[in-house]
Amino acid sequence: MNDTITYSEWHTALYYINAIYLIVDRNNGKQYVGSAYGKDGLLGRWAIYVTTGHGNNKLMKEVVCNYPDRYKEF
Repeated sequence: MNDTITYSEWHTALYYINAIYLIVDRNNGKQYVGSAYGKDGLLGRWAIYVTTGHGNNKLMKEVVCNYPDRYKEF
């Protein structure tokens, strides 16, 4: 996320894309479906996941609040 020079083409593309995505918890196989639309597209949405570890997804937030290092399994 932070290397905007090496990944400039990806950043540009993801900034303009709206999407539905799936995140899988490798620890237990649970799946979390999310969507990115509006300001900053998919890039902006993923930036929130990087910053918070849970992207403000209600179910993921519960897991990460109870197990702070769990985000590494997503």
